[in-house]
Amino acid sequence: MKKAAKLLIVLLVLAVVVALVKYRTLSPCGMLKKEWVERAREQVEEASERARGAAEELGGRAERIADDLGESLEETAKEVAESLAETAADEKSLGECVVELWEMKVGKR
Repeated sequence: MKKAAKLLIVLLVLAVVVALVKYRTLSPCGMLKKEWVERAREQVEEASERARGAAEELGGRAERIADDLGESLEETAKEVAESLAETAADEKSLGECVVELWEMKVGKR
């Protein structure tokens, strides 16, 4: 029984350390915000890379224009995504954040 209790304590400490290192918070809603923002940023960057690839096919001048425009749009999209994630997470209860974060981590979403 003592070994099981020690193992549980070690697992809890490990979970806290991982959360602090990865998210820099212990708040489930804060963790959820960071997950949503990271996923949105990845999607924006993927779309930007696809656009750059298409511009390369069109030639040098189109590529430069696409790069300039793409950088502006990418930053704007990241800011909008971050704002939306914060607003959505702020509207959730602690329990809802825990459930949403759990579903994201175990692959249901």
